[in-house]
Amino acid sequence: IDDLWARFDLLTKRDVDRISLSGVPVASALGRERVLKILAEAETRTGKSCDTDLEAHIATLKHFGARRIAIASRWPERVIDLLTAYLAEADIEVVAVRSRPRSLDDNKYADPAQDHLLALELGGEVLRAAPEAEALLMPGGLWYAMHAVPLLEGEFGKPVLLNILSTTWAALNAAPKIERKPDPKWGKVLASLS
Repeated sequence: IDDLWARFDLLTKRDVDRISLSGVPVASALGRERVLKILAEAETRTGKSCDTDLEAHIATLKHFGARRIAIASRWPERVIDLLTAYLAEADIEVVAVRSRPRSLDDNKYADPAQDHLLALELGGEVLRAAPEAEALLMPGGLWYAMHAVPLLEGEFGKPVLLNILSTTWAALNAAPKIERKPDPKWGKVLASLS
């Protein structure tokens, strides 16, 4: 944790407006209570707004009123179980999961075209299996799934959340309001910016 505070200090010296911690599996393993305490302490120490990818996902899901979600992932069952428990603490129920577990190294060196196809395959499977899901969460910072988002949203009519989308959405919503003209081609998450 000392290394974490050193990183917060470094970013504070660089005069950033907001600090976001990446890593849904890390936050899931720590648990929501501990993550929220870390974020509160970080905000006190830095005077900056602090967030995590996972808390940004929760804020985005709540923005859409999504309480029942599906997950498409490349993570093993134990990581998904931790994520499911974390989301449950935020009153979000995971109704279905489809996963094709890979190692961190596999994810680091994944082929973007194959990742796109995997996102379409797993996302489509889980949404067909769980029509009651109100959104699809596809966590993973190393997942090349951006181009799958509009295709899945077009087919199923539900918001699809990626780390980069939720974290950007949360940061922009927290920023001073400027004129925004959201474009539907950005996908449901970014197009819903207020």
